[in-house]
Amino acid sequence: MFARLLVGLNLILFVALAIGTLFDPDAVLAAIGLSAVSGSGRIEFQVLMSGTFFGLAVLLTGGAFAGRSMARVLSGLLILYVAWLVSRLIALATTAPDQPATLAFLTFEVAMVVLLLLASFLEKRSRQRSIFSRDL
Repeated sequence: MFARLLVGLNLILFVALAIGTLFDPDAVLAAIGLSAVSGSGRIEFQVLMSGTFFGLAVLLTGGAFAGRSMARVLSGLLILYVAWLVSRLIALATTAPDQPATLAFLTFEVAMVVLLLLASFLEKRSRQRSIFSRDL
């Protein structure tokens, strides 16, 4: 249950980010301290960000709610968040942040890694219990 809740939360987050970057990219850019210097740059930002988050949402939906192993879905999300976290830590080692959002995103990424690890552990434990209960 906790795993599905966590996947559902990420699904909502990814869809919201996709819609936000598609229909109000300037607000998203401003929130992270960026600006588009050309119309083409704005379009590329919309395509890359919105398309990526819509794609992630579709993958989550297909994985979590279409009979796939929840452990695989959690592993995929964990890989994604660890990649974001490692990238952010490397970037922070080379550049000082000038927006508070950077540290807020760092906090969120750390929290998601911890929650996903916990959900993975609970999911594995639940699966092991169900295997042993079938043997009885």
